[in-house]
Amino acid sequence: MSAARSPAAENTRSSRTLAVAAVLLFAAVLGGLSWRLYQHRPTEAVSLERWALASYRDVIYFPLVALGDGVNPYDSVRDGNPERYMERYPVADHLPLYSPLVLALFSPFGALPAEASMVAFAALNCLLFVLLAWCTLRIIGRRPTVASVFALSAFLLASQPGRGAFNAGQISVPLALAMLGALQWGDRHAWRSGLMVALSTMKPTFGGPFGVMLAARRDWRSAIGGLAVGGVVFAAGLAAIVARTGELSVDSVIQVVSGNHAHLANDPEAVPRTNKARTDLAAIFEYLSAQSTPRWASMVLAAGVLGISCAALWKNRHSRGEDTAASPASAMIIVATFICIFHNVYDLPLLIVPLAASATAAGSGWRSLGAARRYGIAALLVVPFVNIFWTQGFRTLVGQLGVPWGEDAGPLFAAAYRLACSANGLALLGVWGLLVHSMLFRRSSIAVAANTTAAGGKATLNGDVPPSELFNDRQSLHATKIGGCPTTASPALIGAMHDRQAVGATHETIQ
Repeated sequence: MSAARSPAAENTRSSRTLAVAAVLLFAAVLGGLSWRLYQHRPTEAVSLERWALASYRDVIYFPLVALGDGVNPYDSVRDGNPERYMERYPVADHLPLYSPLVLALFSPFGALPAEASMVAFAALNCLLFVLLAWCTLRIIGRRPTVASVFALSAFLLASQPGRGAFNAGQISVPLALAMLGALQWGDRHAWRSGLMVALSTMKPTFGGPFGVMLAARRDWRSAIGGLAVGGVVFAAGLAAIVARTGELSVDSVIQVVSGNHAHLANDPEAVPRTNKARTDLAAIFEYLSAQSTPRWASMVLAAGVLGISCAALWKNRHSRGEDTAASPASAMIIVATFICIFHNVYDLPLLIVPLAASATAAGSGWRSLGAARRYGIAALLVVPFVNIFWTQGFRTLVGQLGVPWGEDAGPLFAAAYRLACSANGLALLGVWGLLVHSMLFRRSSIAVAANTTAAGGKATLNGDVPPSELFNDRQSLHATKIGGCPTTASPALIGAMHDRQAVGATHETIQ
């Protein structure tokens, strides 16, 4: 008779099985996406059917080639002149006002032939998805294993943001990692965090609002330093490009920038009436109302989101020093970045961090919100990952089944379609609202622990909110000691006391 396997051997075998299954799942997802890319790979002539890595083609590869030829890739003019960027190269669009830092970082790809360069970038993006999954698990306090890392990577790649970023060749994953590093390190490691903020300015719609809110979180040095470095690199790089490709003057720079911005304002790939992938509030209002949002209204919405977010972060000063990339404050910064200004679904892979943190109650900040609010936030954050109802692919599929779907499908189906297009932004707006409310009007367990005093053997909380409501805990309050005096505290407070992230007054009073 064979000896019975030990529990340790069984666990090892089970872990290996899960690891193999996760790797195979990731390989299957990657293989499917790669096959689609191959089927729609670009040719010398630009075609809507040849969309594979189109953003990489237009934003990185041919801009690098153009610079080598002495042509300005920021030039958006189409006037029949074969020497201009849009006429000379097989691109669908000009280079938007991304920082020249993008071209500097990815310059080695410009030395390769077009197809080899695209394969290399797709491989890099794939590795960065795995790195993002690994970082997410580390940040929420879970031990990364082969099974967990590749399972999460497969989910990311298969999701709407992941497929969009991978298929188009977007730089949203490098930007996500940069923001993640800045949020995690903050002013505790100011030079590292500042470098990450500077990298996030590669795409100003990421780095601009993100840096402002990071400063409101009181990570002054990293935020201001990173934005300053990013701004200098942008200005110096743009001046160098204009000088290389023409005559450098204030008028020439203004002409390039204003023309580029004007082109973007009417670009079918950008405006909400033709681009249904946007998540910012200006686009959401346009989707729901079927009316164009005035530019001034877009600016007011962006300023409002930024202003309220900064106020909430400033008021949340008791958490300074304990905020990591997994905290509710960081989640609010991430979500606010995506709703305050122009963003598309393919920009959203970073949402995996607040999704995982809220679902697993990673840290005392999330536990203090209560289970109902946490799970509500997690459910809303799932929406952009799984919502396919706004896509052209879904519209084509239901059309083949004879189901009308779209803005011209009749009042009922048109309204449902507009709601589907708005669902991603509305879900993020809901998350932002819940987090802002928690930061402005609710007090976390750590703040309560710091302000709890003993009075006649009972806890006195500075404020009018009952302890049971503050902690969202229906269990009976348990006895503990604060500063050597008996008092009462809920399990949520006890968890905060033993949380490694608890800082400040909590460390001073809890013995």
